[in-house]
Amino acid sequence: MPMTTCLVVLGKYIPHFSFFTQFLGSGDLLPVEGRLYQRLLAWDEAGSEAILKAEMEVEKVSPASVADRVLVPVLVTLKRDMQADAVTEEHATFVQQITDQVDQLGPFLLDEIVDRPTILIVSGQTKADEIASRVLARLAIASGHTADVVRAAKLASEAVERVNLSQPFVIAIVQAGPISIAHATYLLKLLNRHFTNIRLLFVGLQAADLAEVISARLSEIGATKCLHTFEEVLQYLSAHEPVRQELKRKENTEKETHEPVA
Repeated sequence: MPMTTCLVVLGKYIPHFSFFTQFLGSGDLLPVEGRLYQRLLAWDEAGSEAILKAEMEVEKVSPASVADRVLVPVLVTLKRDMQADAVTEEHATFVQQITDQVDQLGPFLLDEIVDRPTILIVSGQTKADEIASRVLARLAIASGHTADVVRAAKLASEAVERVNLSQPFVIAIVQAGPISIAHATYLLKLLNRHFTNIRLLFVGLQAADLAEVISARLSEIGATKCLHTFEEVLQYLSAHEPVRQELKRKENTEKETHEPVA
């Protein structure tokens, strides 16, 4: 029996090796995202960083496209394995530690509230969603935008408070697949009820098989737009930057008009 087949069967019946089924189901050799996940499960800091940084250094490839191609499948698998109790919270923390150390993804995030960010990212409920949110924030900052993250541990009411406090241009709810429609629906309804004038994105990473169904449903609920990759989000922000700048100019003009004359 071929080795690939043996590994796929192993992954099917032993949860800790599920990445073999996830990444070898087609019969191909273990791809880069599979090798990365394997190194992460083995607590191999140097090996994991080496794989990510090597992919980032490929000529003419943007960090966002590498994150979409390599990191998102890892986060999707991590989320599924955590839901199946095949990996621990400590593994997820280790994955965050490794991604935080990859300089090409953008500046390290500080635990400070950002005033009037271009994008405020509200993480889904899981650690994988939070890692994806942190990566998106760093990619946005590296592209010249300002960004902040509401972590997965925060309550929905705290997300509303953060929006009130920081007044972002765009709010993005971020989940790595498999997508929790119920949680996305709840957040969208809550945020849309409180903030009718702020653009509200839903970012469902690697949900291509359900993209049309999810997009249609969440758009009806109040999502301004549904996106499915890091690159799509960055393109959206860049396309709407002139609008943000014009709004900022009008706000500054109104403030100057209403300022008392000394």
